[in-house]
Amino acid sequence: MLKKLLKSIVVRIEYYFVAKLLSKNPNVKVVGVVGSVGKSGTKKAVFTVLDQKYSVAWQDGNYNDIVTIPLVFFGLGLPSLFNPFAWLTVFYKMRRSIHNYSNDVVVLELGTDGPGQISEFAKYLKLDIAIVTHISEEHMEYFQTLEAVAQEELDVQHYAKALIVEATSASKFSKYITVEYKTFGPETDAYAHFVVEGRNLDIFIGSKVFACQSNIIGVHQMNNLVAAALVAEYMDLEDSQIENGVSSVLPMAGRMNLFEGKDGSLIVDDTYNSSPDAVVRAINYLASLDMHNKIAVIGNMNEMGEMSSKLHYKVGAQVATRDFTEVLTIGVDANEHLATAIESSGQKVQRFDSPYAVGKYLAQKDLKDTAILFKGSQNGVYLEEAIKYILANKDDKMNLVRQSKQWLNKKKKSFK
Repeated sequence: MLKKLLKSIVVRIEYYFVAKLLSKNPNVKVVGVVGSVGKSGTKKAVFTVLDQKYSVAWQDGNYNDIVTIPLVFFGLGLPSLFNPFAWLTVFYKMRRSIHNYSNDVVVLELGTDGPGQISEFAKYLKLDIAIVTHISEEHMEYFQTLEAVAQEELDVQHYAKALIVEATSASKFSKYITVEYKTFGPETDAYAHFVVEGRNLDIFIGSKVFACQSNIIGVHQMNNLVAAALVAEYMDLEDSQIENGVSSVLPMAGRMNLFEGKDGSLIVDDTYNSSPDAVVRAINYLASLDMHNKIAVIGNMNEMGEMSSKLHYKVGAQVATRDFTEVLTIGVDANEHLATAIESSGQKVQRFDSPYAVGKYLAQKDLKDTAILFKGSQNGVYLEEAIKYILANKDDKMNLVRQSKQWLNKKKKSFK
């Protein structure tokens, strides 16, 4: 009860200062990113491209709820809700920033883990541009159906001047979109689409073609870059600025990063988070690699609610069609349902209870001419810890996700 009261007070004061800021600085543009998959990568891509012309406020983390989003406008950190003196300092800094604000654009990630949270932002925010990334199953213990997820994410249209939607989701859930919008994706009928060959990435927007270089792997990851280019086109960047910006975007930790492994193997690190569509896209990338051996290490897809067993089995059936050299699983539902689906096709699966056991198992193997995909999420999985056992360059562990002292301690306690 006390926490709820304190939160309501803090939120009211925070957005008072946000409103004052935007009133005093009416030329500041606000871009918001929602969706089930790819929000953080898209947010970073938009920042990187717009930074070619503008001063951009953003946050390289998970400030995506009703309390933390105002902090992004002012570049401030999050104090404890129960520390009034720290919040007084935050409010003081907000007040001081209003009259000498130096940013032209603010890029926000708007998150949700239950119905009504995206629409709640409408009380406090008006977006100049809203980007809706791919919509798929997420937090299913609260949403129950994919249709409910779509309606939640697409609520952002009601407080955005311009709407950009990932093409597959726009087609699938068009009945929930009631405003004009533009689409992006690999499909040639998308308003902004792309063709990629190696690192060469050509982005087509209207009649324009932008010749870029991609530092990101996986066709699904290219959507982040195309969305960023489309936002930049809206915001009048020059063609060369868009091309340079897109070519400067680097992958985020735990999102389809490549590392050299022991015995000259190739590690595909996609350990940040997981969902059914994300797993399928990751295994498709693994299958496309020109390596003799391919090992898929797949962790639990968390927060799938009552649909968890069904979704894990469905993904396992997809993995089974790929005939990988070996499949390893970790996590309760991955071990029980995903693994069972693979085994029903006649393939063997190795089950594990901790990422450390996965790492030790792989460290004993000859990984010559082998690609290993690590696809995981957080609680009960943490496959980034398994990667450490087979890195060729041990210093690369600092480029893995969740490596702060607090995270490392939490992981160790999780697998005692």
